[in-house]
Amino acid sequence: MILGALVIGAITAYYFGVRVGVYAAVASVGLFVLGIVMPSKLLWTYGLVGAFVVGVLVIGPRLPGRQENKADFLKATRSGMGKAMRLYRKLRR
Repeated sequence: MILGALVIGAITAYYFGVRVGVYAAVASVGLFVLGIVMPSKLLWTYGLVGAFVVGVLVIGPRLPGRQENKADFLKATRSGMGKAMRLYRKLRR
């Protein structure tokens, strides 16, 4: 469930920016939790998440401003990895 939300967030962030990717990841976690709480709606939640992913993969490459968002995503990823490595080195000492 969490891994699926992270993948959905990463795909969305790649095409639409980091903020929209975070919103998509949080919304997908909410849908997955809804599916766990209400097992009768599990198929609907998976269908909605699948339709969203297909929609992002179809619409995302056709956007004209995709290169700027892609650069923002990569910059945020590098920055986050740098912070994580510094924290790891600090805690390791």
